[in-house]
Amino acid sequence: MLKSLHKSPAICTLLLSLFFVLPLATSWAALPPVIDAHPLFGDTFVNGRWQPITVTVTNGDFGEALTGEIKTAFGEMGTSEAFGAWTTPVTLPRGAGTTRTTTTVFVPEHEQPILSVSLQQGRDGKGATVTRHSFDKLRFVEPSLTLLAVTSAPDALSYLRGEKLGVENTTGVLRPAPDTALAGSQKKPYQQQGAATATEIRVESVAEAGPLPTTAAGYDTIGIVYLGSDIGPNQFSDAQVSALRGWVIGGGLLVVGSLSLRSDERFRTWVPVAIPSGLVSVSAIKSRLGRGMAASIFGDPTEASFGKSQAALRFWHELLGDACSEPLMGNLLQGRGPRDYYSATTFWQSVIRAPGLKAPPAVAIGLFLFAYLLLLVPVNYLILKRLDKREWTWATVPLLVTLFSVGAYFFGYAVKGTRMLQNTVTLVEMGANRGDSVVTASVGVFSPRQARYDLSTPLGDTAFWTPQNWGGYGASNGEYGPMETTTPGETGGDSAVHIRNANISMWAMRVFAARTYQVKMGKGITASLVQNGPQLTGTVQNETERTLESATITFAGAKVALGTLTPGQKKNVRLTVSPEGRKSQSDFRIELPSGDKAGEFKTPVLQSLNEALSVLGQQGKGPSSLARRHQALLYAWNQDEVFPIRIDGQAAPVGTNLNLIAVTIPVEERPR
Repeated sequence: MLKSLHKSPAICTLLLSLFFVLPLATSWAALPPVIDAHPLFGDTFVNGRWQPITVTVTNGDFGEALTGEIKTAFGEMGTSEAFGAWTTPVTLPRGAGTTRTTTTVFVPEHEQPILSVSLQQGRDGKGATVTRHSFDKLRFVEPSLTLLAVTSAPDALSYLRGEKLGVENTTGVLRPAPDTALAGSQKKPYQQQGAATATEIRVESVAEAGPLPTTAAGYDTIGIVYLGSDIGPNQFSDAQVSALRGWVIGGGLLVVGSLSLRSDERFRTWVPVAIPSGLVSVSAIKSRLGRGMAASIFGDPTEASFGKSQAALRFWHELLGDACSEPLMGNLLQGRGPRDYYSATTFWQSVIRAPGLKAPPAVAIGLFLFAYLLLLVPVNYLILKRLDKREWTWATVPLLVTLFSVGAYFFGYAVKGTRMLQNTVTLVEMGANRGDSVVTASVGVFSPRQARYDLSTPLGDTAFWTPQNWGGYGASNGEYGPMETTTPGETGGDSAVHIRNANISMWAMRVFAARTYQVKMGKGITASLVQNGPQLTGTVQNETERTLESATITFAGAKVALGTLTPGQKKNVRLTVSPEGRKSQSDFRIELPSGDKAGEFKTPVLQSLNEALSVLGQQGKGPSSLARRHQALLYAWNQDEVFPIRIDGQAAPVGTNLNLIAVTIPVEERPR
């Protein structure tokens, strides 16, 4: 045999090759998929903002097919240092291939941690980790005014890069920038610090709409989105259209240069029709939507000749100025803006003031302690003295203490220790004459035992996070570690957003913060208000399909109570504004009607929101401010379920909902 092999060099070579190559091929086949991750827009991470990250998973030639999840976290995954985890479903085909997915994560503020990305088997959070990769040396920047150009045109709108057009968006909406630049940031008011960099436009671009986020939070770093003439409606999924619309409602500016988008029903209902103007080469038709604006333009603003002209800067300066709006109070609660002027903590804490968590009355506790001391000392002593058994004190006292302790425990357990409780407080912010809303929610879940729960909402475009810097009820939120949020996949399946394995201590309430743009309040509040001198008159009609209680309109320091507004009910408005009130910049304040039985529950909400309104008043001073006295505020209370939450797939049997509806109403001013 050896002689035959010796005489056949080709066979020897083949055998030797197999001897060395087969182990290498086996190890190659065993190599896990390769993970890469980078920001969807640009190459930097923005501190304190939600941001979409593109994750690419590449399988080898001999890689196995996989149905699993991509889990992304800032900080070392699985440790208390992680700043939350976000999970997105992914499918990897067998053999050589690449799969891309986008997940929206929250970038920690004032931190520069590593980015951890892992690929896990299965979609229940219990599968084994296939591979994991950590990315360090990341670039972090402060928020800036960013324009996203969605077009294949090279260097589209690059002429705007670095320009200052008089607006900024540090509060999450476009706002007029401060007019006066003071020397040195330490000499500026807090709300103006960093304004110089925030007003310089940063331009990012993607060539097509396919990679765009499927959640409104994915546009958190973006102030303006431009859709080029080459972008058609067939490039958008339903989730992407919904995300864009929600982002506009929350304060974004969408500029549409594609005439074909309005051929799609998903855009036609809220994107205006572009009308050519014979006076200028590029013109815009604008439509206000919530705090934001959608604008359709006629002409091509990416054209080189237009970009080199002064008309380009004038066009964008006017468009951005018209898109400016008041910040959402919910944004201020999240810490957007001058946090030195208000505290958001009381809003998140309001869920622990709900009736279901109230302690027994002080009188009842006092009577219990009095009976305990009375029985323990004088009654016990007198009975033993009468029996001439005072030496039994050493046994009766511990026995009475034990009996009272056990009795108190079982009484408390019977009253509150066996039931789960869920309280939800929401701030619903709307504009007049539309049912679109932005909902900021504080969700508190009280557990009768140490357990882990799956919390979910059917509202697919929802962002969850953990409110910071408050003590909690029974246990602080900081004791629970990072929160894991799972998002819907791009191809059907469960459309809900889940908080997975939420750990809650026994007899403790854990609080979760949420923001969604998918709550439709019927047709909203239909309103028409006119100011003629000191008189404000008009009508408001409740078309939210919900009963609104203690409805009040406040304007320029004056207010008028409308009482209860049932669905469809219409009421007249008449109030007189004093000269002092007309000059006031701090003209909005939410108050409780006297004798409100739920006052203790509502007070923390009002305290936090009134401080936020005070911030708006302080920011409203100066020549660059919006004319806030041309807006009235209607606020009212409601106790229906606005933000649905399910615990392990079921609604909590006990709990309280409290909704504060805040509607900004434009006021038409007529000369006397």
